[in-house]
Amino acid sequence: MKSTKDVPSGQQYFLNAVAPSGRSIEPCVFLVAQGIANQAVCYAEKFLGDSCVAVNLLEEAAATVSEVIRAKEAAQIAPIRDVRRYLFRVFLRKVAEARRNETHVRRCQPVVFPSLR
Repeated sequence: MKSTKDVPSGQQYFLNAVAPSGRSIEPCVFLVAQGIANQAVCYAEKFLGDSCVAVNLLEEAAATVSEVIRAKEAAQIAPIRDVRRYLFRVFLRKVAEARRNETHVRRCQPVVFPSLR
């Protein structure tokens, strides 16, 4: 397996300002997400096997963090201290959830026996 240091220097992942679910991403969170995209996607790709899924999860994580930031501002609660760490942590949780769901789907797929066709 490649380490995150083995990522080709020319490899870049471009994120959308809107997550696949349609939720918007705050500009400050978008910049942080774009900054960690290469490392985060490379890491998640080892577990998920698909960089497109990893990019979608990063966009969803960024949208979630954006919602938290907006909620904290509205409630006048102290802001997130380190958005980069917070975003990466949310991303890791989404990757873990995707892996659990993938494992569950694999276990539940029906078995087809050639002799019964």
